[in-house]
Order: sequence, then structure tokens, then C-alpha cells
Amino acid sequence: MAELLELEERIEKCRKILSEHPDSQIFAALAEAYRKKGELDKAFEACRNGLKNHPDYGAGHLIMAKINFDREMYSEAEKELLLAIKLDGRTRVTEQLFARVMIKKGEFKEAKSILEKLISTDKRNSTLKSLLEEVKKGLKEERKRGIILKPVEVVSQKEEKPAKIEKDLPYSEALFSLTSLPNLMAALVVGEDGLVRENRLKIDLDQENLGAAIAELFREIKAGLPKIDFGNLQQFLLETGDLSLWMIKLKRYILLLVCRNEANLGYLKIRVDQILERLAEE
Repeated sequence: MAELLELEERIEKCRKILSEHPDSQIFAALAEAYRKKGELDKAFEACRNGLKNHPDYGAGHLIMAKINFDREMYSEAEKELLLAIKLDGRTRVTEQLFARVMIKKGEFKEAKSILEKLISTDKRNSTLKSLLEEVKKGLKEERKRGIILKPVEVVSQKEEKPAKIEKDLPYSEALFSLTSLPNLMAALVVGEDGLVRENRLKIDLDQENLGAAIAELFREIKAGLPKIDFGNLQQFLLETGDLSLWMIKLKRYILLLVCRNEANLGYLKIRVDQILERLAEE
């Protein structure tokens, strides 16, 4: 009861400040108070209106991520969280929320990696331990259902059966499938003009500059290949200090995959090829 009265007082104070100063960043505190009170529609409206005036306010995007999480809109929560991280950097708060989002989306391996890092510096945190137990149960259930991707096993010719390939997989679903693969951190569909058409990100990236750079790089390599008679460019791999950029030519676009350097590229290529066989290109 006391907490509810405190929230109502906070809401009233924030609303008064906003009525006098409509451009105030107090909108984030108002939205958070509404969220804690359970009034998620009001929280969403307050935060959305505030972010229109303050699109670069990281704390506002973090509150919006929490609101979307409570509304069970986990993809939207992830987008807002990545914006908050891009603006203000990673914190224990953003990492824990990101782990919660990954759990709800069934991306247990990613959640496990985050939680183990958090627990390594806060071993007595019961909340983190509880979340990690939830992740372990999720992974166990995946194994029972056979959802976890495994390396292709060699079977005898007698046992082999032609795989049934479901066609017309849209870009959004294809990217979701791709980023569920181990150590594959981002997948983007980039036009020849450098504009990102579709994306699925598990890390923070400057999409606009990356898309433009990849399109230009692809053009330069494609133009140079005929001079050395290497045929048409289909794909290439660029390794950097921390990540590898794997570019694949589609009919009208470039598929950019961002992988951790420890990724098993041979295994990934098998799985990527299987997903691309189902892609419905425009």
C-alpha cells in the first residue's frame, strides 16, 4: 500500500513538471512509475511521446525496453535495449535485461553466456542464479525436443532420406534462423546502394555505415575479379580483430553475416546453405 502511494505521488509530480516543461526528460521517470504500477498502456504512451522529443536519450530507450518486456513484446524490447546500449554503453542492468529477453525468445545459449559473465563478478546474486537455472532448464528441454542444431552426421546410403525443403522463407524469418546459429551475432540484407533492407542483431552495430562500407567493398572486389579471371563474385570473408564479416551475393542484395572469430565456419556454411535454399528472394 505504501509503495502504491509513493508511485502515485511520483506520477503526480512528474506530470506536473511535464505540464510546465513539456520537453523535460522527466518523461522517463513518469513512464517507469506507470510501469511499476502496472499501467503499461500509460507507461508506453508517456515514453513514446517523450522519445519523440529526445530520440537520443538512452535512459528513455531503456525504460521503453522494460515496458515492452512487460507487455510481452520481446522483439521490440530487444530493439529498444540495443538503442540504449548504443547510446549509453553496456551496464549490468542492460545485460541482465538482455538475458531476460533472450530467455523469453528461446535463445538460451546467448542468455547463458551473458548470465555466466554477470555471475562471475557477483556470485551471491540469487536473481542471476535463478535466471541461469531457468536457462539450463530451457536448454535441457531443447535437447529433448531435438531443437539444438548439431553437426551433420554421416549416415549410410541406405539410411539417407531426401530432406524436405520448405520454400518461400521470408527475409525476416531467414535472418532469425541465421542468428540462432552458434557464434553468428548479426545478419543483414544490404542493397547495392548500401541501405540495410532487413536486419537481425544480437550485438550493437552502426548499420548505416556498415551497410555502405560493405556495398562499396563488394563493388570494388567484383570489379577487380575479371582482371584476374576468377569468375563471378559469390561470397567472401573478411576477418577483423574480434569478428568476421561474411558476405554472400543474393539475387538483388548482399547478405552480411557477422560471426565471432571462434565460429566453426565449416559447420556454419552447411547450416547457412540450408537456410538460403529456402529463401524467398524478391
